[in-house]
Amino acid sequence: RIEGSPVNLSESVQQAFRWQQGISPDQFGVDFGDTKVIPGLLRMQVQGRIPIGSSAEVSGWIRLPSATLGATFYCFDANVTLLANLSYDLETTSLSLLGRCPGQATQGQVVACASESGNCPAEQTVSTLAGATFTDPIDAWLASFAVGHPEQAYFVRAGSSALTYEVEAWKRDNNFLEALLTVPSGDDQGALYCAGNDSTLRTKSDNGSTVTSIDIVLRNLSRAGRCDRGAPNLGKLSGCIR
Repeated sequence: RIEGSPVNLSESVQQAFRWQQGISPDQFGVDFGDTKVIPGLLRMQVQGRIPIGSSAEVSGWIRLPSATLGATFYCFDANVTLLANLSYDLETTSLSLLGRCPGQATQGQVVACASESGNCPAEQTVSTLAGATFTDPIDAWLASFAVGHPEQAYFVRAGSSALTYEVEAWKRDNNFLEALLTVPSGDDQGALYCAGNDSTLRTKSDNGSTVTSIDIVLRNLSRAGRCDRGAPNLGKLSGCIR
């Protein structure tokens, strides 16, 4: 369960993405909350694997469940301990405002295509965003289907060790729900962009089950903000993720 402030929150985790096996070695994520609304999201960067019984300092962001897409995002630093039952105890050392979606309008779009079957003209992410124009090969992608959860989630990462961009997109009932672009490293490190609802997410599957390609176009992107470690501390989050 996750509990905290500046608003009261007590949510059972509904689904978890653990991107530590060949997708993104330092990324851990949890989606939580009522499946009938926009789910809460928690993402944190872990520097290497945490041995059982040990603690580590992490950074990340969290969004609380919302009835609309206009939710508020918060940044945090925290101490995390990996327990013997493979659950995580988390307690923040700082919690600050990142921003809201939609944020400041940004010109340009982001197109990402990843495939195991040659369905993409090129395995790459192309951005024409103002101030963030790039063409980078995709080095990881993931499709996740959670039992009992109406959302299907897709994750694409592009870039190099010095500069990375990560795209998460969700479908519900086979329709585009939302997408986020985050910048884990580089000049705009800690920034988060929200995609407009005219974005598209197309997938192809093998025998109707295994996803073999992902084609994402993010339009009408807006910049929610970025994590500023010098921002005022708004409260505390603590709990156990299991």
